[in-house]
Amino acid sequence: MSHGHDRSAQGPGQPAEVWRERLLAPEADPDLWSAFAAEPEGLRSEVTQALKQRVDELVRNEPPAALPVAEALVRAARCLPELEPLALRGRAVASHFNGHNAAAIEDFERAASLYEAQGRPVECARVLRSMVDVCQLAGRSDQALACAARAEALLEGHDEPRLLAQLWLNVGNVHTRRDDYAQAEAAYSRAREAFEQLR
Repeated sequence: MSHGHDRSAQGPGQPAEVWRERLLAPEADPDLWSAFAAEPEGLRSEVTQALKQRVDELVRNEPPAALPVAEALVRAARCLPELEPLALRGRAVASHFNGHNAAAIEDFERAASLYEAQGRPVECARVLRSMVDVCQLAGRSDQALACAARAEALLEGHDEPRLLAQLWLNVGNVHTRRDDYAQAEAAYSRAREAFEQLR
């Protein structure tokens, strides 16, 4: 009998919540992922977003526990093109919070490329904003500034003052770390200007 269609075997609770717990169980049935792949796309999407929410919760309070959830998140997003970059972002964040910045950068790059290919420039810019910070921490300041320039270009014509403010704060931090205080001050000034628009 297929696990994916035997609702009575899932027990109480909403299907998405039940699937999330089943996929994260250490003793998960080896055929469970095949059963999950046979579920309707809408349900798989709900489960994937629930896994992303769980990653976000864990990175703030229990970073090591976020790593296996992030792996499940990426696996759940397979064959869900719209959510694949979201899943990669989630795994990148989990990697970053556990000190694995090279792995985080790799996933962020893939997520940014997917968002750009999907015609979602603002989401791509969000990923690049995060990459600025992670690249700086990884000692890749040139790459960090290149990400910032790319994000700024993508945001041109979009009303995203908060995102721009965050971006320029990160850029200022990169220049500060490079002891380029004039450039840092200019970036922080642009961040303040963007924050002013939020008032």
